[in-house]
Amino acid sequence: MEMFKKLDSNKIKKLPSFLLSSFILIIVLLSLIISANKMMEFIAITTETEVLQTIHDNKLREIDELKYYINAEIDAKY
Repeated sequence: MEMFKKLDSNKIKKLPSFLLSSFILIIVLLSLIISANKMMEFIAITTETEVLQTIHDNKLREIDELKYYINAEIDAKY
């Protein structure tokens, strides 16, 4: 009977350690999931920024071209 009591007390002593390590594991996994999600958001925003920058550059070129035509001399025959 003493042997069973000793085993039970050892299991009880190990329980907080098991719960703590499980809690830490859950925290680490959640941190990894959140980090991966934020990284994907960052990549999406970076890609969108590059696309918008390209569109902006194209529009600036169009504006410069239109300014050139506006400031060009008008041909008398035209």
